[in-house]
Amino acid sequence: MRDKTEGTASASIDSAETTLVNIAEQAAKAARFALQFELELAPKPGLVDSYDPGSHPDMTMEMFYNSAKTLEPFFASYWLIGATHKKEEIFPALRSLGLEAEAAMIQATGGKNTHKGAHFCFALVLAAASYGRCHNQRALPAAELERLDRVAGILSFVPSITGNLVTGDLEKLKKGSDVSDLTAGERIYRDYSIGGIREEASSGFPTITRYGLNLLESHAYAQGESICSPVGGILAGDRKLALDYLMTLLTKINDTTLIKRGGFEGLEYAQGVAKSYLRHESQSPEWEEALQSINGEFICRNLSPGGAADLLAVTHLTLSLAVL
Repeated sequence: MRDKTEGTASASIDSAETTLVNIAEQAAKAARFALQFELELAPKPGLVDSYDPGSHPDMTMEMFYNSAKTLEPFFASYWLIGATHKKEEIFPALRSLGLEAEAAMIQATGGKNTHKGAHFCFALVLAAASYGRCHNQRALPAAELERLDRVAGILSFVPSITGNLVTGDLEKLKKGSDVSDLTAGERIYRDYSIGGIREEASSGFPTITRYGLNLLESHAYAQGESICSPVGGILAGDRKLALDYLMTLLTKINDTTLIKRGGFEGLEYAQGVAKSYLRHESQSPEWEEALQSINGEFICRNLSPGGAADLLAVTHLTLSLAVL
């Protein structure tokens, strides 16, 4: 006869596994929503949005929706990897599954790179948030400022998973080496020693934690002790704040998408325009018209701040994960 305590223990394990899977599905849905939020936010200079395709005439919003939907099951798996693996085993597992996910994304979009950078970041953030939730049980934040502090903690933990990706992935690249198999980011590192998204992630997303969150914190003070939307937090309900946040990130990040399209001249131009907007037009009633004008200039110069857009999506996602 089966011992009653054995049956109780088995039921408890089954219940815990079910709960974990349910949370993973919630996290994956939050990731898809973050990608959709970034896509639909408008007007974004040079980027695909609900107004126009920006500097990407070969892309449509439908491609991005299909990409996000295709990646959603993988997002759930990344969360489960963080919850079930030892810390040193997480990144190899993410990288292995990530190759499969990227192939599925490319197939879903007809060969277009819709979410490569965001997908890379999301895998790391999902696993970091899950690992932290399982190993450091804490009460959910009761106010948006506490939530922003939790966001900083999740992002700062990412290097514990990745190690130094610049050393591990990029320093082997030398000038004069064969470039036929290098990505644009790898070529930029080889030529200019800019680590791009690898450096950003393995440094704990400093563009967000040192600069972006300051803007959100100043707005959160005005919220008092209230907690904002569970999905996307303080970014979700304020379109202008989200756009100002994007422009703030743009002023600080060495955006390799901009460098790829416009060289350092394009990067410096884009950052200068963003700084001017934040100092002047952002404070005026004509802020939206100013962003539309900047979008036109970016399109003329074929500029697209894809790296800054990825970090906007990462922030939206982490705000959602902070209250799971």
